[in-house]
Amino acid sequence: MRPPVVTARLVTRATLPLLCLLAVAPAAGAGPYEIPARWTEPAGSGAAGMDFRFTRIESHTDAGTVILGDSVVLWIRQGRPFVTLAWSEGGYVVKGAADRALAIVADRKAVFAGRRPSSSDPGSYENFLLERSGSEWREVAGPRDENGKWSIVELAARSDGTLFALLGGRAGASRLVMRAGDESWRSFDPPLARPDATIQDLCMDGEDGLWLAIASPGKNGAGRRGFLLGHVRGMWRTFVPPPPEGRPERWNMARLACSGGLASLWALGHRGDGGGSVLWQRSSDGWKMHESRDLETTSGKAACTELSSLATDGKGRAAVACHKGKARTDSVLMWEGNRWREQALPAVPAAAHYQVGDMAFGADGTLWAISGVSGGATTGRGRGLILGFEDGVWRERGFAWSRLRQRLLGLLGGLL
Repeated sequence: MRPPVVTARLVTRATLPLLCLLAVAPAAGAGPYEIPARWTEPAGSGAAGMDFRFTRIESHTDAGTVILGDSVVLWIRQGRPFVTLAWSEGGYVVKGAADRALAIVADRKAVFAGRRPSSSDPGSYENFLLERSGSEWREVAGPRDENGKWSIVELAARSDGTLFALLGGRAGASRLVMRAGDESWRSFDPPLARPDATIQDLCMDGEDGLWLAIASPGKNGAGRRGFLLGHVRGMWRTFVPPPPEGRPERWNMARLACSGGLASLWALGHRGDGGGSVLWQRSSDGWKMHESRDLETTSGKAACTELSSLATDGKGRAAVACHKGKARTDSVLMWEGNRWREQALPAVPAAAHYQVGDMAFGADGTLWAISGVSGGATTGRGRGLILGFEDGVWRERGFAWSRLRQRLLGLLGGLL
């Protein structure tokens, strides 16, 4: 038998090269792989929310819920978190929440669009498109205009994997394109009626119907009005919801939620006269309108100055963030089939107040929300915030993962 000291030396010599490789693994340029994570309680200091800013949530009936951060993708399946970290050496740390879009295609498959620093033009940014299949992300070709440029505002996917993308700027998209399977991108022109009409949002309902929120100038070019276009069973249909009370000259539709069919379509818009926000709810009985200034809840009038972050579950429930001013924390209004219920958000350490950034219902009925807090004297810096609403209670959720496994995946990738 070898002496214990000699054995220790042999082990050290054998493991030293591996430890050196692990130390430099993240710089090897390997693609990002999914890492099993765990929920941490309490969240906050020490949790992943201290390191990331969260900007987007999407849910899929079968595939789960995805939360995007500035350099992280958190996928929640059957209540369990899985994390994918962007690899900064490859340039996939995305800048700007307004420049990212996500579509969940099916279980463990999604498409993500964003921006990164340009490799050919220092000081500027270029767009990129990542597609996930299984547990690995890879870069794929995006749609391009005649100048070879493109910017995806929003994405949606049919159950067969066909992708739809809105191309344009922050004021609204000017072009709709599609890609079926491995084919090239091609135009998919909706009947906008006017060349100056713009597409504000799109969504795919539970029956593979594509819906667009349109902003179009009013009569004689006065103001702007909103309406909906639906591509259902191969045909375009136009829906014009009732205008807000008082018929303001300017109003729009900013967001759609259509996780069910036509009977569960919701649209969120804003009045141009400073009168707040408007929700349109489609049902078998036609359109029902909810104005932010008149929303009655089970506990009285909600007193919302503006609404945002519309989410639906396709089963009759809807949720929307209720803004009450910059110096106050938002509340969340939940539609329970025939009435609104207001739910206060929890107090967060080191944050006097915060606002909801996005929301989505998970397949198990959990309502997820993201936000960000600016930090302060206690933490000294800002952090992301993930909230889950279950059993009538909001809870902050933090997550963590094995750093050793992260380095091993960065080194060996799909071999593990």
